[in-house]
Parts: sequence; structure tokens; C-alpha cells
Amino acid sequence: MQSHPTDSTRSTEKPPTDPTRHVGRPRDERAHRLILEATTALVLERGFDGLTIEGVARRAGVAKTTIYRWWKNKVDLLAETCAQDLSRAPLDPTESLQGDLVGLLRQELAVQASPMAHKVLPGLMARMAEDDALRKAFESRFPIAPGACTHKTLERARVRDEVDGTDDAALLREMIAGVVFWRLHVCHLETSETDLQRIAQVLRTGLERESS
Repeated sequence: MQSHPTDSTRSTEKPPTDPTRHVGRPRDERAHRLILEATTALVLERGFDGLTIEGVARRAGVAKTTIYRWWKNKVDLLAETCAQDLSRAPLDPTESLQGDLVGLLRQELAVQASPMAHKVLPGLMARMAEDDALRKAFESRFPIAPGACTHKTLERARVRDEVDGTDDAALLREMIAGVVFWRLHVCHLETSETDLQRIAQVLRTGLERESS
């Protein structure tokens, strides 16, 4: 009888080969939902380090082989869970770059201030700083912040002739996620609407300089 790797094993280790595994086998949507719900519940209770495949299987009432059939390891499972729990709704555009930036900042603040993010992000960021393979595995499934929103924000700003054609969407995405993470999880600062306006102004000034 084959055994599965424990969660103390490095997250990049491949799950055991299962000769009975069927490629393309239809997923049991009920089991899939129960597994994601169990992952969320365990992360909220125990944080990233306390999350184990064994614990998820026990909470969801499924076999570990069911989990390994769909996810390589707990990082892969956590990435999909976070992508679902920390998803961002499309933002309504405003009539200015300043307004759009405030909207992006407000949305990022709401996501990172959620119970799930509070439990996952600090510990996960610390682990990823020490483990490059873990960082790449997680970011490949769940980017730090959605690029589509920043890309569309700059597209609208170019149409209004507020910025030039430089593609700074990735940089803007990193700056928004970074400043929110620093204030919320490192400095534990309250961020008011006035703060959001000021941060957006600083970001806007940097973007507009590129167009002058």
C-alpha cells in the first residue's frame, strides 16, 4: 500500500504516483467544495503552518488520495482556496486616474484585511522569502494582486491622456499590494479614506511624470 508525503515534507515535493489515478477523471464537485471549505476553516483556526493535507481530508470527510488527485500539495490547495476566498470583483471605473487608484487601493485593503488573508499572508510571506520554490509555486497559481485591474486602469488613463504608453501595470500592481501589506500586516496601521487619497496621489504623480 502506497503512502503519501507528510506536510512536513517540502512543499515542492511531488505527490506519490498512484497507478489507479485516471487522467481527466471528472471531478466530484461536492467533494471539491467540501475540501476547499475545510481548507478555509483550518487556515482560519490554525494558520498556514497548521494546515495539513491530513487535517483537510479529515475535516472534509474524504480520503487523502482524493485531495492528491486534484492538488499536488498543500500550497497548491491553499492557492486555489485563496483565489476563491480572496477574489476581487471588477471595479467600476471613475472619471480620473486618481479615482481609479483610490478604488484599487480600497479593494486591496478590503481583501488583505479579510480573516483569511490575516491568517495566511504574514506567515506565508515569511516562508516564501526563505523558499524560492514555494514562492514560485504559489505565485504561479495565485498572483500577488490581479494584473487585469491595473492594466485597465492605465488603459483608461491613456485614453484620457493622463499617462503615456508605458506599460507600468505590473509595477503598479506590486506597489498597491506592497503598500497595503506594509501598513496592515507590518505596521498595523489604520488606513483612512484620507490616507487612501494621499497614497493614490503619490502613485498618480509617479505615473504622470513618466508621461511628461
